[in-house]
Amino acid sequence: MTTGATTVGTMTATTERVIPGDLAALEAVSAALGVELEDCEHRGGEPVDDGWVVGYRVRWRSPSGAVDDQTVYLHLDPRSGEREGVLRLSSDVGTLDVWVYPRDPELPALPAAVFPSAASVLLERLGLSHAALDLRVASYRPTRRAVVRMASDEGTTWLKIVRPHLTERLVEQHGAWGRSGIPVPQVVAWSTEGLIALEEARGVEAASALGRLHSSDVPDLVDALDELSRAVARVPSTAAARASLATRVSWYVRRCAALDPSSAQRVERLGVRIADLSSPGVGAAVTVHGDLHLAQVFVDPERPTVITGLIDIDTAGAGDPADDAAALWAHLAATMQGRDDRSTVAGILLDGLERSWTRPSDPGYGARVRAIAATHLLGHALSGSLSLASALRLADDLLA
Repeated sequence: MTTGATTVGTMTATTERVIPGDLAALEAVSAALGVELEDCEHRGGEPVDDGWVVGYRVRWRSPSGAVDDQTVYLHLDPRSGEREGVLRLSSDVGTLDVWVYPRDPELPALPAAVFPSAASVLLERLGLSHAALDLRVASYRPTRRAVVRMASDEGTTWLKIVRPHLTERLVEQHGAWGRSGIPVPQVVAWSTEGLIALEEARGVEAASALGRLHSSDVPDLVDALDELSRAVARVPSTAAARASLATRVSWYVRRCAALDPSSAQRVERLGVRIADLSSPGVGAAVTVHGDLHLAQVFVDPERPTVITGLIDIDTAGAGDPADDAAALWAHLAATMQGRDDRSTVAGILLDGLERSWTRPSDPGYGARVRAIAATHLLGHALSGSLSLASALRLADDLLA
């Protein structure tokens, strides 16, 4: 993989984690806008229903010499029709949709939620008054959702921005999960424009609480996570969960091979192994979270093996519990890059989670978890949270 700086035309680009095709795409965007691309920096990628969205911080210079820094998103090979506020291009790298943050084509309410003055007006419209607003964008998943933390002397509200047509279903989903005993934050206000205001989750993120655990506590946390998954499985679902990453492993293989052509053969061999392991029949579908990891789970700060909250159930629905188990393991493994000593609490937790992948009633469960987790590792390599070399090493060890 190329790192450091490279010259493309007159541009000096920060090319660590930049796929060559993306550089060509950014050059095509610059030409269409009539500006010169001076620099770019990878800001992560995100799999979407019909391709991949990748973000770049770019510096453009206009013919007059004015310099403009912006964050742009490239949607590679979109299958959707033309969308408002989106530049669609056809270039050597294929069809490309481009937009400038925060004008996400699928999240029309996002611009009004990320600037304090506009957000105050927005909260008033929802019947929530916040003076001296302290606003922070906690997360942004292009075309899917954004989460904004809005804090003031009157308290903290979490504003979720989603696709408008999903709003009512997500509000109903929060209510159904709460009535089923799952500790999800309650909805305090919502709008059909794609806005849902939520209470703050109780406790602290489990990811941040790992440092408070002793190795002897790990089995209790594994049991608590397993019980949480079983409780979620009992919640009624009327829609399917997000599709398993393993169903798109061939796409991840192609993308990772483009990220580092020298590793292409190794990546392709891994893809074959994943496909072989994920082929056994899946057991009966149950309700799953759809994007489970330790930043979504909240625990008691004094007793960090006691789960007190669960957030971001946007991707939940009927699916394979192996998907949640795989996402949980892979996300933790990715956060340990460079310090994956299995003697640490996080390392012991990884081992404990692996040992929980046995289900007599579903003999293929463990194999599916490993295959899906390996696919997640490739996704983490593409997003930049894990190096491709580390992802391949972890995946090889997992599938050995």
